[in-house]
Amino acid sequence: MTESDAGTVWRAPKPLRIFAIGAIVLFALLIAQVAMVWGFYATIGILLVLGVLFQVYWQLLRPRLVASDSGVDVVSDWHPVHLDWKEISRVETGNKGLTIIRADGSAVQSKVPHIAKPNADNSPTEQERVADYLTRRAAWARKSAGPKPRYEA
Repeated sequence: MTESDAGTVWRAPKPLRIFAIGAIVLFALLIAQVAMVWGFYATIGILLVLGVLFQVYWQLLRPRLVASDSGVDVVSDWHPVHLDWKEISRVETGNKGLTIIRADGSAVQSKVPHIAKPNADNSPTEQERVADYLTRRAAWARKSAGPKPRYEA
C-alpha cells in the first residue's frame, strides 16, 4: 500500500513483486540466449515461456486497487473498472480478494489486497481494514457528514 496525491494504492506485497520482476528478467535473458543458440527451432519453446511470463505479469504485477478522491479504480480482470464513491454499497472480503458491491447490486472483484492469515492477536487483517475503509469512505461520499475517513495502515 502506498499513499500519494493520486490516492491510496494497494498492490501485491513488495517481496512478491520483486520476485516476479526478477523471474521475468531471468527468463527474458534465458529466452534471448535460447533464441541466439537455436534460432527458429526454439520458437515454440520461446512462445510458451513468453506466455508464462505474461501470466506472471497479469496475475502478480498488474492487479491493483486505487482509492482516490474521484473514486476507486480496480485493475484485476481484462477491463479496469472505475467506481465513483456513490456507486459503492459495501465491500466484502473473501478468499479471492475484495468484492465491491455496487448500489445496483452488481459486483466488482479486486485481487488485492490478498487474503492474509488471521493475526495472532485477533486484530483485523489488511484486507479487512481496506474493506472497512472503502465502505466508510463510500458512506461518507453519500452523506459528507464529519471528516473524510482516512486509511490507517
